[in-house]
Amino acid sequence: MFAKALCLNALFICLFVPSASEATDVSGSIVSNTVWTAANSPYHVVGNVTVFPGFTLTVESGVTVNVDPDVTITIRGAISCVGSIGAYIRFTSSAPPARWNRLELDCANEAYGQFEYVIFSYAGFGLYQLFASDVYPPATTVRHCTFSDNGTGIGGYCMTVMDVFDCSFMNNVFGLMNADKTVTDCSFLGNTWGVYEAERIDLHHSIFVGNTTGVYGGRGLMEDCSISASAIGVQGMYQGFTMHRNVVTDNGIGVQFTTYDGNSNEATFNDIYGNTVNAEVLGTANVSAPNNWWGTTDTSLINAGIYDGYDNPSRGLLLYQPFSTQPNVGATPVRPTSWGRVKQLWR
Repeated sequence: MFAKALCLNALFICLFVPSASEATDVSGSIVSNTVWTAANSPYHVVGNVTVFPGFTLTVESGVTVNVDPDVTITIRGAISCVGSIGAYIRFTSSAPPARWNRLELDCANEAYGQFEYVIFSYAGFGLYQLFASDVYPPATTVRHCTFSDNGTGIGGYCMTVMDVFDCSFMNNVFGLMNADKTVTDCSFLGNTWGVYEAERIDLHHSIFVGNTTGVYGGRGLMEDCSISASAIGVQGMYQGFTMHRNVVTDNGIGVQFTTYDGNSNEATFNDIYGNTVNAEVLGTANVSAPNNWWGTTDTSLINAGIYDGYDNPSRGLLLYQPFSTQPNVGATPVRPTSWGRVKQLWR
């Protein structure tokens, strides 16, 4: 009898436990503070969702949000997505590899968000800030997040700087792009462009491995980063990045230096060596890049690794003297100042 009762109880439980395939369908306007709970996960976004000004959408730890192709989640108020290492929040397509559109922060309405331990995949844009001039919303923070298999991981910009910390960008067309971001302790792996058309973006203690182009941009600071195994390691835009203590090695072209109105940003105390072409000057103006380590003290070998006006009269010259006579950073690239998932990528 006892065994029979156990079987009946087990059957009762099986009949009434919701199937893992069941989902909570959502769409339309959110006009009150709303929580998407783990108990009701997964959520299926079947149509555009808009969070109106003055209200917050909270997504609980462990929630999965499956978004239909071309559908947008627009935040005009606020969004809070705080997961954990054991219970990531996931925003993904309901029909991969077809992409959902994006999670959009409407800066004109001072929208902002908090994202921790969130995975964004199969989106046109994982996160997108819709620009509005002279509007300064509260800062959006993106920490310990992963962006994979998207058109763009993070794009757009607001007048307020977005803080991106300890995030991974993998197998996107564009990992991160546009302006007004501080990026620290992040990894960019296997993207077409790790960072694309960056302006007013500072990059600290981050690694770029196996991207077609590691970093493309300028008018920002790039320090203590490692760029390797790319067709182009660093491609300048406008006057390029201010570069300090970076290791650029094992790329097709290490650094493409650019100028704007005849000026280029400072590039000193970097280790740029072991690339097929260590450095290339793209414009007609000369570029000053002293105190870098080029892998040798033999000037004939340094010159052989540089493509500039000596090789093509339409280019400016790279003025690399005085040069460092030993590595500035060392054989091993500078490690991030704080760890997290980036640590797993170091050998």
